[in-house]
Amino acid sequence: MFDKKDKNKDIQGDKNVDKTELENDSFKTDINEENKDVSDQISDQKDDLISDAGDGFEEDDKIRDYIPPKGKTYVTMEDDSEYDEEDYVDEEDHLEDDFEIVAGVKKKKLATIERKINKAGMLIMIFNDYSPSFDLTDISMETNDAIYINFIDQEKLTELINRIRQSDLRSIYLIPIFISGQASDHNQIVNDLSDGVFLSIDDELLIAKTKLIDSNISLLKELHVEKYGKKVLYKLLRYMYTREYMLKAYIDPFSLQGYVYPFLDIHFRGDVFINQQEDAILEDAEKAGLLKSTFVDKIHICPQCTSGFHNFRELCPKCGSSNLDSQGLIHHFVCAHVGPERDYKKSNILICPKCNRELRHIGVDYDKPSVIFECNDCGEYFQDPNIKVLCFNCKTENNVENLKSKDIKNYTITRYGIGIVKASLFHEEYSESKFPGCYSYNVFRDLLAQEVKRIKTLKTQAICGSIYISIDNLDDFESELIDNIYMVAAKELTSSAASLCHFEDMFTFLLPYTDYNEAIDVMNKKISDTNDVLNDRFANINFSFKNNIVDIKIDDSEDELMNNLIINI
Repeated sequence: MFDKKDKNKDIQGDKNVDKTELENDSFKTDINEENKDVSDQISDQKDDLISDAGDGFEEDDKIRDYIPPKGKTYVTMEDDSEYDEEDYVDEEDHLEDDFEIVAGVKKKKLATIERKINKAGMLIMIFNDYSPSFDLTDISMETNDAIYINFIDQEKLTELINRIRQSDLRSIYLIPIFISGQASDHNQIVNDLSDGVFLSIDDELLIAKTKLIDSNISLLKELHVEKYGKKVLYKLLRYMYTREYMLKAYIDPFSLQGYVYPFLDIHFRGDVFINQQEDAILEDAEKAGLLKSTFVDKIHICPQCTSGFHNFRELCPKCGSSNLDSQGLIHHFVCAHVGPERDYKKSNILICPKCNRELRHIGVDYDKPSVIFECNDCGEYFQDPNIKVLCFNCKTENNVENLKSKDIKNYTITRYGIGIVKASLFHEEYSESKFPGCYSYNVFRDLLAQEVKRIKTLKTQAICGSIYISIDNLDDFESELIDNIYMVAAKELTSSAASLCHFEDMFTFLLPYTDYNEAIDVMNKKISDTNDVLNDRFANINFSFKNNIVDIKIDDSEDELMNNLIINI
């Protein structure tokens, strides 16, 4: 089995294959003259097979864990039956079993799953088919660089991708997924939750995307969140950060409100309050500055069940029936008579019932200023019917003015959101601070650990907190100006905190021997002073502040404190 940690080392290693060793191994591979031109990658693949397979299969080995040697067919099983070497079928001995008839043409069968190395040395797990019994743990990025789905059955494809993205394991739900064919071959959900459609695993863009995603994922470390809604939010933030993903709303007639966010939808599917759950996550994330929205559409939803599917009905004001007919009113210019159109019709011409003149040309002889309704149940004539809205979901009848309006938006992750994703992982990136007077991220974390020990020993109080500064009208590329802003802010804030740390858009601080109320007073004053200084120095830029204060307890860990400072701001 390929070990991804050693994969690159193996690929770069010795490419000279000892023929005697190959013949003595349980995976016997014939090397002849025509094989001498095989690429270095294939040679490396054989080396790995020899070193990984050993003298034979262990009792619980699965055939799918191995890349088959030359002349062997990759087999996957749908149950938990044991595998042995006989599951590798010699193609020459079982030639007929390796072919099937497709549309009257004899074609070689594709293995259900196979692993291949592309030209960039990446190990790609290829799905040529899918069964719901497949074990998702085999997909992990610990043993694969990416997934390539080589079939277009939309039902199976959607189920496979949904299962991968629903996983709680970061090594599974963040793995790059690519699909064969053209984008037009697949539904909008599949296209949204995959990382692209390509004809080959050697495509340059596929390789570049895999490298980008893998590089971003390498900055991440698991963050433990208990509440399901918050867990989904942080999965979403990580997903958006690792592939520069925009959360888009798609029109979907099967969705209760007519729009769907695929990544969120797969986590709440089956929940009767799916829209309320998603709305709460997105609204909270936007208010917290984690996501930024752009307007897409405005819909009107039922105040009872939030459904967006309604029937707008015109009703008789007398009996409430919707069994109505409508016709135009005709105004005859000559005699000023106004009446329903059917009173004017005589055969195929219009004759005024008042003066018996023929009406020939609209706009010259007459006009149609309005419409009149007739109730087929009670016979009432009227011009202004009552308008009611019947919800198709809960059958509630509402007045139009009682419907709730809702903005449909697309979302992108903010610089602050990216900072949350990266900073909550305690990565070495924050080993040094670029601002004088500020501690590095890792040093500040160690100071928190020492402070917990101190208050446990001395029975004193201490406060830690975080301050987020939002810069509303600056683009991310204006990094030098942004650094200058934080330099000024750091200088103001360091005077009030015994220990200050800066990373991304946030400062964290530590106030020993301080109670909660004192800390609030200190921070409110410093935020006000910092805001005044920034507005004086950078007059054309808008600033806003958020802060979070945490009372340090004797049973707190430094990791829990850092998570609280970042998550709850």
